[in-house]
Amino acid sequence: MKTSKQKKILSLLLIMSVFATPLQNTGITATSKTIKLSQKKLSLYVGKTKTLKLKGATVSKVKWTSTAKKIASVANGKVKGKKAGTCYIIAKYNKKSYRCKVSVKAKTTSTDQNVQQTQTPATVAPTPNNRQTAVGVDFTVQKYDAQSMTLSLQLTNHSGKTITLDDAFVIQKYENEKWTDLPSKNNTFKAIAMLVEDGKTTNLEVNVGTYYDALANGKYRIVKNIGSAESVYAEFTVTTGNEASTPSPSSVVPTNQPTSEQQNKNTSMNTKTVSEVSFSLISNTKTSIQLSINNNTEFMMTYGESYYLEKFEKDTWIPVPFVTQTPMFEAIAMVIDKDANTSWSTNWEKIYGTLEQGKYRITKDFYANDNCYKATCEFSIED
Repeated sequence: MKTSKQKKILSLLLIMSVFATPLQNTGITATSKTIKLSQKKLSLYVGKTKTLKLKGATVSKVKWTSTAKKIASVANGKVKGKKAGTCYIIAKYNKKSYRCKVSVKAKTTSTDQNVQQTQTPATVAPTPNNRQTAVGVDFTVQKYDAQSMTLSLQLTNHSGKTITLDDAFVIQKYENEKWTDLPSKNNTFKAIAMLVEDGKTTNLEVNVGTYYDALANGKYRIVKNIGSAESVYAEFTVTTGNEASTPSPSSVVPTNQPTSEQQNKNTSMNTKTVSEVSFSLISNTKTSIQLSINNNTEFMMTYGESYYLEKFEKDTWIPVPFVTQTPMFEAIAMVIDKDANTSWSTNWEKIYGTLEQGKYRITKDFYANDNCYKATCEFSIED
């Protein structure tokens, strides 16, 4: 029989054998922490702050830097927007770098800065008394259907340039020897923009009843915007039981409009092709382009999604033909602050198709202080 002392020794040996068992035999394995940024992309307004975190890292050992402190600064992961533009915030930890792309937007007057401008519909904007009558654009009423209150319109562009139309319009009535705006019951239009090439004709349909009450007998005209500085006009007549209209092309200056000579002296918008706003090519394919926009002026500028392409052939720039009859752009307004830069990209496959080999340029309009600034950038398409 085993003595009491022998039993105690045996028990101790059993306990020691359990603790001496290798760790891998328990099925437990050691894992390393995953290090990553809380966000890879960040968007904020000038003057606002947002915080980045490097998850899995020791906070005190993370070093934060900005690639452009004038656009966005960073301290202990807290990012502050300085001026409109794009830069990167970099977190360095254990000899590795983690990048977050930061887009800083200019301040807006909106009460809710989280609501983007793309959500704001276009409103009635034609102001014929402050606009120049477009030259080289024929605008006529083909038919007015009194029952459906629909205008069938035709616009022919022979101005020598590509023009832009939006969806807004105004109806005026001729009374007491002057044109007067009719009161509108709805001032909200679709946020679109249409391009019409030089030498092209497009047909439009406008439902007047959506925005105006039934038209009584009389002489009327429709006013539409061309770009940011010009308007076109087309007259029509409403008579009881008669749906026909009396077309009048907008190239004929209406009676209450100044002559072209007077208009040239009082143009509400000056167009400039200058170096104050410039493009820098980042990359391009046969169907898309990415550009850097530089605003070297002393004031904030606005711009939209519209643009046009030209190809260099036989020592001259020739407009690239559209693959669709009337291209449309989303009517949004973007802002670039003074002395700032940002990036912009577009895909033109649905508008211009796939470009062939050759030398091209893209042109966009920018607006500030009643001036229109045109910026161009050349690029090449290789096989």
